[in-house]
Amino acid sequence: MQLTSNMVYKYGTAILLTLIFLFILAVYKEFIFLRYEYMGFRLVGAPVNVYLSLVVFVFLIVVMLLLPLKPIVFATSSIIKFMFLIPALVLFSKMDADIRILISVVVFDLGFLFLSFYRTNVKTIKISTKQGIVILLILLLILLIPIIRTFGTSLDYNLLFMENIYESRMKARAVDNILSGYSVFWLCKVIIPVLLIYGLIRKNVALVAINIVALLFIFMISGAHKSLFFSLFVILFFYLFKSYYKKVFMFLAAVVLLMITGLYLFFYSEHTFIADMLIRRTILDPPLMDIFYFDFFDNNHMYLSHSIFKDFVDNPYDIQPSYVIGGAYLKNPANNAGSGIIGDGFMNYGSIGVLASLLIAVIILNYVTKAKMNPGFFGLIFIVLYGFSATGILTNLMNGGIIILIFLIQFMMKNYKKSSCCDV
Repeated sequence: MQLTSNMVYKYGTAILLTLIFLFILAVYKEFIFLRYEYMGFRLVGAPVNVYLSLVVFVFLIVVMLLLPLKPIVFATSSIIKFMFLIPALVLFSKMDADIRILISVVVFDLGFLFLSFYRTNVKTIKISTKQGIVILLILLLILLIPIIRTFGTSLDYNLLFMENIYESRMKARAVDNILSGYSVFWLCKVIIPVLLIYGLIRKNVALVAINIVALLFIFMISGAHKSLFFSLFVILFFYLFKSYYKKVFMFLAAVVLLMITGLYLFFYSEHTFIADMLIRRTILDPPLMDIFYFDFFDNNHMYLSHSIFKDFVDNPYDIQPSYVIGGAYLKNPANNAGSGIIGDGFMNYGSIGVLASLLIAVIILNYVTKAKMNPGFFGLIFIVLYGFSATGILTNLMNGGIIILIFLIQFMMKNYKKSSCCDV
């Protein structure tokens, strides 16, 4: 059998995922445990956990390779394995994490894969791309107003070099409000990325420049959330390359390269920024929060008493649950220790809450992957998955802008013409 380029990228992706998994397992003790034990990382896993993790990992990789998946589904499942499965397996192996967390991740991945074979198509009126861009630019201007009124226009360019981050965040937190908060994340997670990609597709330099400047401006005045800053690079990176297979392969290859570079700098010069941002904060922090949430809220569920049911259910805490966890596990009540859809779902309704959150997430992902958008928009799927790893499902729907994204896809972005960009 002659290997095609897509087959090379498919099997290459499986190899890279395996390397990332084994790589983090190998450096966990020397880098994560010894340096970040104070944050709650432990080293108590039994050998049987490692063997079970390897079996689960190999099984899910084989399933992904054998199923006749569409390229975008394969790429999305690969990102799920990178952002959810590998971290859960590592902490199950090394920390003896609650096995319910690992089971939840397996259900998430398999649920997405098998639901991808279900066909659905909701027909609606579609506006022209030109009209859509005009509408989004108007929304950009409107939503900038509450952001500027709340945070002002003073810029600290050191934030672009990741300096003064926490000082800026504390200042922004003191004046932040619901309107400015929604505006920031609607713009930076949905509207600006969509406009930026349309600018790239249409080779409109002005549109690209306006949205890059707008995103960086919001980043510098609204608390310097790193996810907003790095989302710019994610959007641009995933716009590149012709096929979904190549997109995810090149992304994982870049991850491996950054891991090697970051750990080399750590072990030989004690510079931790790259390794800390990638391995600890991006990959391992989200499942660590899940561990905290499963431990703290086991048989002690919130039932959304801190959120939409606050008028109907008594809330036992005076502060948001994320700050409760920050005080209980990170010894810092000012630390906003939020959790993703798994930990948040468990916090509210236990295992039923986890399943409900995962079902909604799977439906959303399947809708997005079936929309036949221009492949240049794949970075939006990454942003959605990152949101799933960091905040609860209701927060993703509202504050994270997923509802807005679904409307944009349905009325503007679905059923692209291949001639307008790259082929899949």
